[in-house]
Amino acid sequence: MKKRSSLNTMEMATAAKKGGGAVVESPKTESALLTIRLRKPAYDLLRTVALKRAAAGGRFSISAVIGDLAEKHRSDLEREK
Repeated sequence: MKKRSSLNTMEMATAAKKGGGAVVESPKTESALLTIRLRKPAYDLLRTVALKRAAAGGRFSISAVIGDLAEKHRSDLEREK
């Protein structure tokens, strides 16, 4: 039997909370699929935050954590353009 990863476990728990199968949310704005390279401690921190959000009833999403951080610091990022 294949061992479940914590991501699969969280996805299944989130789907179960919402009453069944996988929930696909459509993005409210245009999005881009990309790959980023992070140091392991930064990745681990983002993953931990995403897991805590999922445990609180949200959806496990590192992308959402990164997006929230970008929005929170938008003015600083705009100045660096």
